[in-house]
Parts: sequence; structure tokens; C-alpha cells
Amino acid sequence: MFNMAFAGVPSGEFALRIIQKWGLKPKMWVIDLYAGSGEPSDLIDNSFFNTSLLSAFKSSGTAEVASYSRLRSYRNVLGRNIAWRLKLALGSLKLDSFRSAETGNWYLDNWPNSALDNNPNIKLTDDQFCPASPREIEYAKRYVEAIGGVVVLTQVPSKFSCARRVDGIASALAVAALTVDAEQFSSPDGGGHLDRASARKYSALFFSWLERLPEFRQLFPN
Repeated sequence: MFNMAFAGVPSGEFALRIIQKWGLKPKMWVIDLYAGSGEPSDLIDNSFFNTSLLSAFKSSGTAEVASYSRLRSYRNVLGRNIAWRLKLALGSLKLDSFRSAETGNWYLDNWPNSALDNNPNIKLTDDQFCPASPREIEYAKRYVEAIGGVVVLTQVPSKFSCARRVDGIASALAVAALTVDAEQFSSPDGGGHLDRASARKYSALFFSWLERLPEFRQLFPN
């Protein structure tokens, strides 16, 4: 497994360009439907299936990164890796978070309040009328066709979670989806992200669900 999640990039268009550029063809794709702002009028703008290179950080340069040549991509990775290892050896490397080069998993224990055991539970936004729009569904169909392979959907719990939207998209795509009660999970920042305990709780639920799926059993019989 490899975690392709890109922090601060809610649109999957960036991931799609990386997928197509490097010819990535795993047996299964797990797509998390980021809940965006929670406002129906904004859902398509913040949708994973949006066709634009959206980013929460104006200086992230997603369009520029997607255009890098293979040589420049390797040069950037190697250069940063060497710099980080030198700083680590000198004891000057301080990171709030990092991700594994082998799995793509994020280490977030150093994020503020992430490791606390008494964070409050998530409270959903008042407006839970958030059906998937026909335009978002069309974008979703385009995306799934472009990446190929088996697709399942999830929505990591947050204060903007909306099972109705996820289930609507899953039904239109005829794929499996996992939705949970977000208010059963705790957050270090008011509902934007899960803390360590809830991240582990959600991961256990997700993998238990995934292993029972007929699609998963067919692809990974052992």
C-alpha cells in the first residue's frame, strides 16, 4: 500500500496528473472524499473530483510540480533527502510532521494537541443537506474512468462530514463506500482533523471494512 494523500490539496486533479505521468496502476484505489467547506454551493469547488489544481496553500505550486520532468523530480527528491539527512545527523532537523518514503504514511504526533487523550469529540456542522450534485457525479465518473482499476470511497471524519453525499456518489459510480458517525471521533483542532487516538480508531474500522469487501477478497485472496 502507498498513501498518496497530498496535504493542503483537496482536488484529486493533482493526483490524477501524477498518476498519468508516472503510469501508476495499483489493483485498488481508495479515494477519500474531503468534505470541503460543508456548504452545498461550495462542495463542487472543494470536491476531490474537481478538474482544477486546487490548493489550500497559494505558494504550493501544484501546476508547476505536475509539469516537472523525470530528471528534475528525482533531483528534487534526492536533494531534499540529502539535506534532511545532514540536518538529522547534526541534530538540527525539527519537523512538526513527516511522511514515510516507503509507504507515504504521515507521522503527525508532533502536531499541536494531536497526542492528547482528552480532545473533545467532533460536532457536525448544522447544515447536513449536502447531496452530491449532478456535476460532481459527472466529474467523479470522468475521474474513475481515467485512473482505471477498482475504486472504493471513504470520508475521514471531520465536522464537515456528510454520509448522504458520499453514498450518492458511490451509488452513481456503483462502488463501495465507508461512512461513519463523525461525532464518535475526537479532534485536536475543532473538527478539521482527527487526533492520534481517533486516527487509529478510524484506521482499524476502515481496514476491517475493507478486508470484508468482495472486491478486496477477489483482488487479494491471501
